Parts: sequence; structure tokens; C-alpha cells
Amino acid sequence: MSYRATDVWYRVWMWGPPVLVLIAITWGVGREYWATSRYHAIVDELESNGVPVTTTQIRDRYESFEPTNESLEWKELSDAVSILREMSRDSVKGLSDLVPPNEPWPAKPFAELMSEQAQPLLEKMDTLLAKDVPIRLPYTIPNRYMSVTQYLFSSLQDQLNDEFRLAYHNGDSERALSLIQKSRDLGQRIGDSGGLNNYSQQIRNRDWFAVVRKSMKAEFWDANQLREIRKMIGDSDLSGASSDVDPVSRFVAWEPLKRQSYFVTYEDEGERSVFFFGATGVHALAAVEWLQADREELEDHNVTRKRTKREREEDQERFGEIVDRSRNWVSVPYATMNLDVRQVWRISRPNRLRLQTQQHNQKVWTLIAVYLREYQVENGEFPKSLDGLQSIGANSNDWTLTTGEQLGYRADSDGATAVLWTDAGTPHPTEERGIGRIPYSERTYGAGRAERYEMWFNRKAE
Repeated sequence: MSYRATDVWYRVWMWGPPVLVLIAITWGVGREYWATSRYHAIVDELESNGVPVTTTQIRDRYESFEPTNESLEWKELSDAVSILREMSRDSVKGLSDLVPPNEPWPAKPFAELMSEQAQPLLEKMDTLLAKDVPIRLPYTIPNRYMSVTQYLFSSLQDQLNDEFRLAYHNGDSERALSLIQKSRDLGQRIGDSGGLNNYSQQIRNRDWFAVVRKSMKAEFWDANQLREIRKMIGDSDLSGASSDVDPVSRFVAWEPLKRQSYFVTYEDEGERSVFFFGATGVHALAAVEWLQADREELEDHNVTRKRTKREREEDQERFGEIVDRSRNWVSVPYATMNLDVRQVWRISRPNRLRLQTQQHNQKVWTLIAVYLREYQVENGEFPKSLDGLQSIGANSNDWTLTTGEQLGYRADSDGATAVLWTDAGTPHPTEERGIGRIPYSERTYGAGRAERYEMWFNRKAE
């Protein structure tokens, strides 16, 4: 090798690495400047569209509450019912049981006493519902993950449920129907005009579905009443408006990328364990894009139908592209919007999606319970399979969960007794093969779930 060639290679090895390092730094710094500018542009656009982007704006939006005489009437009623219900605070055994007519109910005398005391309050509730008085809830937001109201409107629905149990035991189906209608209307009023956070909505809807579903276990309703209940379930939106702070708004307000710095400040030790050197503009931009895509997906996809494989693949590709764009050398080893980053910033999707799908699955289970009782009332027996419900207007989508699994069902040979459960055909990994095809109460594993995930019709007490 000539002296000249040796000199060239020497210069390459001497200057090449520093030049490459300089290029990488320039690229990284330029990318951070671009990402930071893009992030602030998105925040400015959100603010121009009226979305709160600071903690002060969120406080003004969600905590502002000007009480009116009408709203104070609801609060006074709620407080009075809560005080009345303190009588049962220590619980009377069996008071919350739904006991069919002609069966003994030891708690009935106390239930009648409570009902007698509650009548003036229930009449006041009827007046407010008839006047279409809105319910507006004052909220405080102690941190970015929680919204709290001190109004205990759950006591109103709890009292209506107690009234329903008494009417059910007395065999008064007309009053029982009016009470579940009233409970539904009250829940709708709270959701639409006052708002509840997503978790509270899920609890409220779950309790309403449970009361309706349990009333189907024994013969009580006539066919017309069952069709009316079915219409309540099928046609009504029980979710209401949410008081939860919008996830995008919550993120940019509590996790701002400060304009005077290109690093997000630490809020807790969880962030320090993930972002050793601080989060960068690339991470902040990816987080906002993730939240926006997540919100669009939840709005676009209807959980009442099974999503196709292609739709799932498209969603995976969309979120995968966001992850790829967020890859960054600065925060090694957490160099992308991976699961750890999403969890520490609490922007993961599972909780919101879980609440949404649980609501739908509760609705499916309750609706099919009503269909089964309606079929039995009209035909004198339960159908041999769920396909038999097609004769009264149901179809396979009505008994299909968001996972694509269908409800489990079995009727006795004479059609006098039936059982419905929620996981037909798909055993859990720890369960013996095929166990999903039998009711929980007959399983060698998971029998303890019978109380929650199966229901028997016309089953005699043992």
C-alpha cells in the first residue's frame, strides 16, 4: 500500500467517527426541535378548538358549578334519602335479596317500614322527573386521574331498587315495571345533564342490568311487560355523558413539554424509572398522537359487533407506526412508546376499552335473559337452544359478546328449567378442555363463579 493511500485511510479513521457523531447529534437535535414544534402546534390547535390544555382551564371547565334552585332540590332530595337509608346501614339480613312471590322473605317487615318512610321522598322524585329538572353535579379534580362529586345520587337509585324488590315480592308487576322505568330515567337524567365518570357509569348500568336480569329467574312478568323491558334495554343508551377529563386534554395539561425546556419534568418516581434522562419532544408527540388515535378508534368501532381480522390488523398497524416514529436514542433503554412508557403516563388503552365492552356484554346477557323469559311465557317452555329465540325477533348477534363468543345455554328435556352462562365454548387456559360448555355450578374448576356468571330459570330452591 502506498504512503498516499495510507494517509487517506488514516484521515478517514481519524475524522470519520467524529463526523458521524456530529451528524447523529445534529439529526437527533433537529428531530427533537421538529417534534417539539409539532407538539406545541397540536396543543395550540386543541386550544383554538376549545379543548382545555392547562390545569387552570380544566378546573374552570369541570369544576365550575353555579347551583340553581332546581339543582339544589335534587341535592336536598338526595341528602334526605341518604339519611333515611342510614336506617339500614347496619344491614338487615336478606334485605337486598330479590325474593319471588309466595316464597318466605324474613326482611319484608323492615322493607315495608323503609318503603313507608320513603314515600314522601319518592313523590318528590316523581315531581322533579316530571318537571324535567336537570341534575348538574359539581366536580372537583384532585389529580389528573380522578374526578369526584360529593352528590350521593346513588342513594336514589338504591331506594328505587329496594322499592322494586318489595313490589316484586308482593307480585305487583305493574308497580315493579314503573320502578325499573323510573330507575332508568333517573340514571339517564344524571348521565345526560350531570355526567358521571366512566367507572361510575359502568357501576350504575351494571346494577340496573342486574336487577332486571334477576327478575327473570322466576315467572313474574307477562309478555307485554317483557317486550316493554326488552325495548328499554335495546333502544336506550344507558351510558350518558362522561365527566371524565378528555385523555388528550389531561395529558397536555399535566405533562406539558415546557417551552423553555425540551424535557418533561418528572411528576413521580415512576417516570424517573422509565425516562432516565427525561422524556423528549418525540415522546410527548407520540403520546398525543397515540391518545388521538385511541380516541378515534373507540369512536369509530362499534363494540356491539365482532371486529374482523382485517380491522384488528389495521389498528395494530396504525399504533405500530406511532411506536416506530417515537424511537429515540435519548431515553435508552426505553427508546419508544412501549408498554412501560404508556403505563407510566397512563395512556394505555385497556381500561377504557374494558369499560366499554363490559357495558355491552352486560346488556347482551340481560337482553337474552328477557328473551328467554318472553319465549317461555308465550310457549309454556324454554327453547331447546338460543336459535329458538329467532321466532320472537332475536338473532345470533343478540347473544354474541364483544369477543365473538356466544352465551352458553341449556334447557332440560321438558323445557321447564334452563340455564344461561357467559363463556360458551372457550375454556380458560387453566381449565380442562371443553369446560366452557357446561354451567359454572357443574364444573370441577371455577364453580365459585356460578353466582356471577350464570343464571337459572325456574330452578327450585334447594
